[in-house]
Amino acid sequence: MRFDNKKVVITGATGGIGQAVVELFAREGAQVLFSDHSEEDCSEYQGALLKRGLDTSYLAGDLRQKIYCEALIAEAATQLGGVDILINNAGIIPRGTILETTDDMWFNALDVNLTAVFFLSRAAIPHMQRVGGGAIVNTSSTWGIYPGPGHVAYCTSKAAVAALTKNLGRDHAVDRRANFCITVFKLRQIKSCLQRFHFILDFFEVAGADKTLILKIKVALIVALQFA
Repeated sequence: MRFDNKKVVITGATGGIGQAVVELFAREGAQVLFSDHSEEDCSEYQGALLKRGLDTSYLAGDLRQKIYCEALIAEAATQLGGVDILINNAGIIPRGTILETTDDMWFNALDVNLTAVFFLSRAAIPHMQRVGGGAIVNTSSTWGIYPGPGHVAYCTSKAAVAALTKNLGRDHAVDRRANFCITVFKLRQIKSCLQRFHFILDFFEVAGADKTLILKIKVALIVALQFA
């Protein structure tokens, strides 16, 4: 098992891509702590996994809250013994032009899609440094690079995720204290709970990207189709 005993935290885990990633890592021997906003959905999904022989843990909560983001990483450190891999997969898609986008729509998109990635990564990196390295994978979108119409909050937040990920790569992929993989993948027309079109994957790598992990995430995205 390629991820035997690796300690993995995954957000946005109870639907679509998140489910596929959770199951893939669990099958590959990782210790998985997953996150989503609904306690009921998390409990139901954990039970379904257990019936298939996959033992996982979860902590439900609101990624818009800094205290929850930090608590999620602290829970992984306590329950799993650390954090080797962080998958920032959670995201929301408010729809609207700038004139149609309310303050709440704007701030919710930034809080879930971007600021949570910042809080979670900032909390996780010291744990990774202490054990000599780790991996952070952030879900962005082609629309973060080539914005689509009528989704100003979503496109802006995903563009910022791509920029944040590049910054993390610049700062930590060359960290002499640890061997880091900082990666972002862009999604275009993913068939999931967010979009139900054809599956197309655009992918770019940041300095230090781990080829094995990239392959695993690509496979997980393909597997996600069966959950849609």
